[in-house]
Amino acid sequence: MVDFDINEWLRDNEALLIKIAMQANSAAFGMSLEELVQEYREVCWHASEKFDMTRGFCFSTYAVKAMLNKNRQLKRHDCSNQNQVEKHAVRIDKVLDGDESLEELLPAKDVPLDEQTAYSEIRTVVERELLRMGGRNRNIVLKLLRGYSQAFVAKYYGISQPTVAAVMKAFRSSLKLALMEAGYWPEGAA
Repeated sequence: MVDFDINEWLRDNEALLIKIAMQANSAAFGMSLEELVQEYREVCWHASEKFDMTRGFCFSTYAVKAMLNKNRQLKRHDCSNQNQVEKHAVRIDKVLDGDESLEELLPAKDVPLDEQTAYSEIRTVVERELLRMGGRNRNIVLKLLRGYSQAFVAKYYGISQPTVAAVMKAFRSSLKLALMEAGYWPEGAA
C-alpha cells in the first residue's frame, strides 16, 4: 500500500541511491555504478509495493534496508561465481599437472547444463592456446596433457627434461591468462 508517488521519491532521493551504490563498490559485483543504481531503483520500486506506512516507518528507512539486502544477495551470488571459478581452476590444474587427461575437461552428461557449457568453453580456450604454440611445443604439451612423463617426452623429442618443463611452464602461464580473461580463472592467481 503506497500513499506516495514512488517515481517522485526516486527522483528526490537519487543521491541516496548513488551514495549507497558507491559505498557498496559496484565494481565488486561486476557492475558499473549506473547498473547498481538501476538495480536499487528496481528494489525500491518493489519495496514500495510492500511498504505499509501504518507501521510507523518512513519509506526511506524501508528502502535503505531493501538496498542493503540486495547488496548481501549480490555478494552471495558473487561468492558462488568465485567458487565456480576456483573449482574450474582446480580441475584445469589437475589436467596441467598430468593428474587428469584433457578429456576430463568434458563434463559428464548428468552435470547441469551451465557447468557443461563452462567446461566446453574452457576446453575451447585450452585448444585455442594449444593452436597458438609452435608445432613441436604443441606436441610436447599434448603428450604431457595425455599423461606422459617429462622424462619420456624429453627422450622422445631428443631434448632435455628442463626444456620440456619450460615449454609446459610457458603453456601453463599463457593458458591461465587466457582463462582469466574468459572468467574461468581467479583474478591474480596466474
